[in-house]
Amino acid sequence: MTFPIAFLSGAAGADLGYWITHDPFWARAAIWLIGAGFISGLVAAVVGMSDFLRIDRSSQKAQRGLDSHDRQYYRNGTDVN
Repeated sequence: MTFPIAFLSGAAGADLGYWITHDPFWARAAIWLIGAGFISGLVAAVVGMSDFLRIDRSSQKAQRGLDSHDRQYYRNGTDVN
């Protein structure tokens, strides 16, 4: 997740560099950084979705309900420890 943010932040810096200097290098750098940010964002989204879809929805705690500590906590609204 840090690479898309870094690439897109770098693109903003390259845009600022182009705005100040009018050097075409900064425009090309911004285009490449935006592309890299987009592609790495897609990769991060695919990896995150695959992790999300592999979460075991039927954990033991969900199957047996709340244990006695959790019931006490939710009844009083404070931790009993």
